[in-house]
Amino acid sequence: MDVIFIRHGQTNWNKRNIIQGKLNTSLDNIGKIQAKKIAVKLKKINKIDLIFSSPLNRAHETISPFLDFNKNAIIYTTLLSERNFGCIEGVCVKQDSKIDPEKLLILNKTRDPNFSPSGGESLNDINKRVISFISMLKELQKLSTVICITHGGFLDILFRLVNNFPINSERKWKIPNAGFYKIYLGNNEIKLISWANVDHL
Repeated sequence: MDVIFIRHGQTNWNKRNIIQGKLNTSLDNIGKIQAKKIAVKLKKINKIDLIFSSPLNRAHETISPFLDFNKNAIIYTTLLSERNFGCIEGVCVKQDSKIDPEKLLILNKTRDPNFSPSGGESLNDINKRVISFISMLKELQKLSTVICITHGGFLDILFRLVNNFPINSERKWKIPNAGFYKIYLGNNEIKLISWANVDHL
């Protein structure tokens, strides 16, 4: 089975480096253009069996232009949602921004796999979600091509899972908005086909 993960289009908070987490932000004008370009690329795929999406607005808005032309079945699942950053959602992480010292301390601790910000998720929590989603996909082996609209945090863990990297290792790979991230998923195999493809943009 080919599984194509797509990161949602750009939001104003992406541009401003503000932690969104599970807050329901929407695409900005660039993100809306990206969503239309995603639709054009998806229309070139011969057969899409099923679409999964995070239920957050920015994910739904990313797939909406494609659904206007193609009445595919779509399943919304919180397994594909962004990491919940709890009390530090809404914090700007630009280098020149002034972060409350207490929130900065919490932010720095989020790389600890067991640490959960108040009201949020740990890396281990989102890792379990990614594994659960992949396990669920393995039950759909009769399908050929599946599309999944998701977020940077999910994709970051997915990359580590496929490559057997520690979940708290330094990120050295890009996860651009509106990028395509393709894996092959077999019964006993998961293989990275392409990563961060933005040729359609």
